[in-house]
Amino acid sequence: MMDPTEERTRAINEARKRRQRKYRDRRWYLDVDKLESLGIRQFKSSVGDNFIRIVPPPEPGVYFGLELWVHYDVGPNGDAFLCARRMTHGKDRCPVCEQYQHLRDSDVDPAELRRLRPGPPRFLFWIIDYKDRTTQSQGLQLYDAPRTINDGILDYSVNRRTGEVTDISHPKDGQVFVFTRTGEGPTNTRYHAFEVQEAEPVPDEILAKVPRFADILVWPDYEEVREATLGPEGEEEEQLEAGSTVPRAGADVEHENMVPSRDDVAYDEGAPHASVEQPAPRPAPVEQPAPRPAPVEQPAPRTRRSAASAQAAEEKQPESLQLRTDALRQRIRDRVGSHGR
Repeated sequence: MMDPTEERTRAINEARKRRQRKYRDRRWYLDVDKLESLGIRQFKSSVGDNFIRIVPPPEPGVYFGLELWVHYDVGPNGDAFLCARRMTHGKDRCPVCEQYQHLRDSDVDPAELRRLRPGPPRFLFWIIDYKDRTTQSQGLQLYDAPRTINDGILDYSVNRRTGEVTDISHPKDGQVFVFTRTGEGPTNTRYHAFEVQEAEPVPDEILAKVPRFADILVWPDYEEVREATLGPEGEEEEQLEAGSTVPRAGADVEHENMVPSRDDVAYDEGAPHASVEQPAPRPAPVEQPAPRPAPVEQPAPRTRRSAASAQAAEEKQPESLQLRTDALRQRIRDRVGSHGR
């Protein structure tokens, strides 16, 4: 039997978490309780300059980030679920996407139909906040970043002169990624002025603490998402087909206040945001990020290596680093290819 004091402490913690979520039983795609139990904060970019040192994840066959596709504001409770279809490249079913396909040729309000599509991709990174010694002392953090940040990091992951791929997350030879955030509102937030700076090696105690991305995600149960989307016995589907809208929790409050760490939303990417009066419409997605302003002076590579010496160095890498480099190369090819489409 649990000690009465311990039981009361647990109840107090649960009450505190409900207060943080504004007393809404709102489901989210990150396991915030797991992050809290591991002592890992969620990084929130601030207006002005930000300095992040990316820490490599323990999964060797992936590049240093994880691409996420999320359905926001699902059902009357305003839940957020990972899109199982997009996350598995079509292998798993997603009831929200199925509802979209079912209603796309009907007379449903286009705004309600758009709500059923996943938002623009977001990207998870394990990072150390290098803004100052105080933020560095906070240790490992999770950054739920917009696409603009991911694209900026990938642009700096290849030497523009030699074409050599650089792993910015390398535990010993990695770099600090610097970006500037301007604006805080739904229409004026931008991320720009990207550059890289020298970084210290990642401490071994932090490397040992990094969890797998899969361990801090909440993977959706099909029936749970279906009920959240349609309501009991397909209630939402009937209302949508009848031409009415479904009331959503959170339409009368700021979106960021519903779940911790949601003030770092990608406004410039079209992430959902609810204003005090009514939900703000999602802006049309930008076809591609604005061109990166050219830095005044390109950082010189640490060493000048020939193609042959670079290849020889790669062959000596541990297998896990080689797998990450290969994954990073593929990401950069995908990024370059997206500009040609």
